[in-house]
Amino acid sequence: MSILLALTEATLQDLTTLTNEQDLHRDLHRYLQYVSGRSIKRSFRSNELPSADLKRLAQLMKFNESDLSKTILGSSEALHWVDYVERVARRMELVDYDLKGVYRGYSSSEPSFPDNYVVVKAAEYQKFLSMSQAEQERHLCEALINFKYNEFYIHSVLGILDRFPTIGSANGVMPSLDFATIRRFLFDLLKKCEVGKWYSTASLITYLKINHTYFLIPKIPKNEQKNRYQGRYSNFYEDRYGSKPVPDDAPDGFERVEGRYVERFLEGIPLTLGYIEVAYNQRKTEQTLFPEMGNLQAFRLTPRFFQATQDNLPEPKVVVQPNFEIYLESAFYPAKLLYQLSLLADIVKEDTTTMNLKLQKQKVATQAAQNQDFDVVKLLQNLTGRPLPQNVTYELQEWTRRAEVFTLYTGFGLLETTQNLPTVDPFTVEQISESLRLIRQPEEVSNKLRALDEVVLFVHHDLDKLQRLPEKARTLFPKAMAEQLSPKRLEKQPVTIKQETLLALYFPNDEIFEKFRKALLEAKCLLEVDKAKRKITLPRSDEAQLKQVIAALSDEYLIRLDDSR
Repeated sequence: MSILLALTEATLQDLTTLTNEQDLHRDLHRYLQYVSGRSIKRSFRSNELPSADLKRLAQLMKFNESDLSKTILGSSEALHWVDYVERVARRMELVDYDLKGVYRGYSSSEPSFPDNYVVVKAAEYQKFLSMSQAEQERHLCEALINFKYNEFYIHSVLGILDRFPTIGSANGVMPSLDFATIRRFLFDLLKKCEVGKWYSTASLITYLKINHTYFLIPKIPKNEQKNRYQGRYSNFYEDRYGSKPVPDDAPDGFERVEGRYVERFLEGIPLTLGYIEVAYNQRKTEQTLFPEMGNLQAFRLTPRFFQATQDNLPEPKVVVQPNFEIYLESAFYPAKLLYQLSLLADIVKEDTTTMNLKLQKQKVATQAAQNQDFDVVKLLQNLTGRPLPQNVTYELQEWTRRAEVFTLYTGFGLLETTQNLPTVDPFTVEQISESLRLIRQPEEVSNKLRALDEVVLFVHHDLDKLQRLPEKARTLFPKAMAEQLSPKRLEKQPVTIKQETLLALYFPNDEIFEKFRKALLEAKCLLEVDKAKRKITLPRSDEAQLKQVIAALSDEYLIRLDDSR
């Protein structure tokens, strides 16, 4: 059991909170799936994605039209995020495109990018897809941690704090700092914070100053930096024009350098991955200190951070309901599972952790036609871990039973003969059996056989029906009957109709609806859920589990079932 950090709890009075409404894990997969199915050529001069593709990607990433007009640091918030997702995909080596360009002619001051297409590295993406959800999330987080950028100088995709000037950054201590190690250290510290509680950023900085003074800048510089070492804080200038570095002996030097880094780290990777929320001081006066300090005043961990650090992250929960809807609940975006299900169903509704899909007859039939060994019932039972509702099982079996594959040959014919006819061999497409073969140019074959004094019966079938062969013909095919058989007396067929009684529950508010839904799912009940009406339908055979759920929630609610509706 880890020991929690003794940090000061923060209040949010007069603070503005910032939450990442996007899901980088999900949007990374959506970007890759979008570009993998297209040939996208980047712009010749700016090397950007075409504006039409940018807008489509923004919509796939759940931005709406109004989001395209919102700005962050002077550019569209939505397009800024799409650009960031693309850069992450490239740095993870899941896609490739040229970043250097070519200089065309002596007068060129900027590179051009002719025929620069986005190429998905299929093998790498399949390798990424084959990982479990927890492995994918850790791989993504580790990739961000290892990126070669510097929070002192580079803005994060969601961050709003300004940065230090880069004057003299090639000298002093800056080139020797190992930012990947620094970030891992701070992530390990965050694991010792309580999920859902707002903490004061200043108390975290104070904790670091007392217990880990040199977490950022080593006490003794590395050997290769000693000849360029000009002081511990010589790289950090506190005004717009870079003329005043922070003094090494300043009593508040740690807050002015390491403290600023902590603020910018928090609004960087942790916020981008949705692991934390942050709260900023509302600016009421004109900024006089550059870069700003103490503006990110509070932070709190989200449940997503706890889930991402679990070693035994549970697999996605899949429930197939009697109305042919598939309910999917997952801590992280289940790209591989969604791809499997999308071959059988359409996505009806989707939010951060839950999704609803609807099984489609045509999609199921198509999969069955393409793969004779395809067993949709077995596949869905393996995904859900339990039997499917009886009506769903029956319908799925009917859908797959009717999915037959056939090849239509136009201008060909069937030749039925028990003789060995070498003359026909050049016209034979396929020997179906000893007496039956598929041939091309059937009329020419008929003429050649007649020239050899063979007796040929040539039957031409209409487009709308097949002709019956003469009654005395020796053939595998249906023959014309001399007389119609008298119809048999109809016998009554026994029919058994199964009856199932359902219980419909209507809830007064979303809170109790959600608690009942989760509790009934955990009790292995077959549910049909209608969120709009706050209605849950289940078989009467699950009434015992319902009573157990009611009893479990009776400590919190006074529950009464009303049959008047």
